[in-house]
Amino acid sequence: MSDIKISFVVIAYNAENDIERCLQSIINQTLDKKEIIVVDDGSTDRTLLLAEQMKKNYNQMMIIHQKNTGILGARKRGVDNANGKYIFFVDSDDYLAEDIGMRLLAYTDKKGVDIVVSGYYLCNGIEIINKNMHFEEIKGNEYLKRILCQQVVHSAWGKLIKRELLSNSEFMKLPNITMGEDLLINVCLGVCQPLVYVTSECGYFY
Repeated sequence: MSDIKISFVVIAYNAENDIERCLQSIINQTLDKKEIIVVDDGSTDRTLLLAEQMKKNYNQMMIIHQKNTGILGARKRGVDNANGKYIFFVDSDDYLAEDIGMRLLAYTDKKGVDIVVSGYYLCNGIEIINKNMHFEEIKGNEYLKRILCQQVVHSAWGKLIKRELLSNSEFMKLPNITMGEDLLINVCLGVCQPLVYVTSECGYFY
């Protein structure tokens, strides 16, 4: 059985200007038991080359190169190849604080936690706004209701999601649509009635 705690799944498409910063922020995570899965979704620039260069110095990185399918298809491919107990999606033009993985993982010590939702920093030029959320537990149909009412951010990134939950949900059966992907992912998770912790922790730079 894998002892990997978090699989960081990075979807990259023509991200040569940002991919190194993104991957370095994951490599720098204070969490030891992690892996990085980069799905290069048909990039036509130097994204794949830069990722492969970084992989030479970090053996816990897997790089998957595929024809362009869109972000939903790429995320499914990443989950298919992940070994961690939890998935953490990261967009290639974003980056992480070095301790966010460890901080969010601490909430999973509670038995049965399926999703941990964090806050994030909105980067607008030099402006960074802390989009924090108060801590609370959500269970049953409440997560789905709050997603649909936009009371919980419906991004796929910025969340620890139990890999087993993703793999067994309708998410893996979705067609590779190119609109509203993140909302659909969260609806698929919500109908499974997960146990969710919404935290005020921030460490995702969007």
